Amino acid sequence: MSVAIVCTAILGVLLFGLGLCVSIARQRLGRVIGHDGSPIDPMHRLVRAHANTAEYAPFLAILFLWHGAHQPPLWIVSTIVVATASRVLLVVGLL
Repeated sequence: MSVAIVCTAILGVLLFGLGLCVSIARQRLGRVIGHDGSPIDPMHRLVRAHANTAEYAPFLAILFLWHGAHQPPLWIVSTIVVATASRVLLVVGLL
């Protein structure tokens, strides 16, 4: 179950880190609410990366922990690692 816990922790840190980055960017840029609609706007990219992660990370974490608690076969553990890496790479790509 340790792989599931580590991957869940990575998703949690990713979500928390993106939320913190959005808050810091809002403070730095003086934007309390909203962002430009332009895809090249850094605030837009941060907000979209955070929102996308907030939509999918909790469900993935629940799946990871449930499967991790039931002695998963190797292919499920591999899928957990690939899904976590994919989420991190998606955020990197969005930013």
